[in-house]
Amino acid sequence: MRSVTFLIKPASSLCEMRCRYCFYHDISDIREVKSMGIMSETTAQALIREAFAAVEPGGFVQFTFQGGEPTLAGLDFFRRFLELESQYRPKGIG
Repeated sequence: MRSVTFLIKPASSLCEMRCRYCFYHDISDIREVKSMGIMSETTAQALIREAFAAVEPGGFVQFTFQGGEPTLAGLDFFRRFLELESQYRPKGIG
């Protein structure tokens, strides 16, 4: 693949703001497990590794965050995600 984009929900359905435009709260109410909590570092690491493995040289990987108010994952989550992204990004892939 030349490029790949991931839409990541790092905080599952922890948000309780209930914004009128948000569908996520209604969806989480009918799931067997309402919230899976914050994405683990192990899961983030596997996602990042596999994302870069799927892209050919000269391609790019884009990580975006959404759902359940991603900032609930906390600043340390995003700092570590960026560290892992830098660690696993091969030369020649943006």
